[in-house]
Amino acid sequence: MKHEIKISEYDIYKFVFSPESLESGKRTYLESNRVRFMKEIEFCQELKNASPSLETEELVKIIIDKISSNKTVELLPSIITTEVNDSKLRLAAESLKLSTKTYSSSFADPTSDHVVKIINTDSQTLLYLFSSDPISKARITFSPSETSYTIKDTSKPIEILDESNIEKVTVEKL
Repeated sequence: MKHEIKISEYDIYKFVFSPESLESGKRTYLESNRVRFMKEIEFCQELKNASPSLETEELVKIIIDKISSNKTVELLPSIITTEVNDSKLRLAAESLKLSTKTYSSSFADPTSDHVVKIINTDSQTLLYLFSSDPISKARITFSPSETSYTIKDTSKPIEILDESNIEKVTVEKL
């Protein structure tokens, strides 16, 4: 079973301002995953360098507000669009039924913490949102069309209009 370490805004604050006060496991995790937390660490570092006169409580509040407000994730195509063809011709009784084509696209962030899967059949297009962090509601926006959808329950797929050229997907946590 994979052991997962939860990192909070306060852990990042401690990592930058007083690394010796942070649990060794979390400190080691942050050191080996600097890229994943790069924006948050850089923000804390800039704040530390720019405001040595602020009280610790003020710094913690500013940092937590800034880090918590970062609720948008950008997803890029992770797998080339696939097309599944059923090459078998099936005849049943007196009908000839041609099989349908199914298309799918996947979009993910660099760490694959958030993944959007779009499956398109001849009758519908479904969007699935998978996330390692629990997300109850989200707004999905496609670029360059700027078409947006709101997902009220991320545990279920939503039906969307067929989107032909998606360069990136933006997920905003609501």
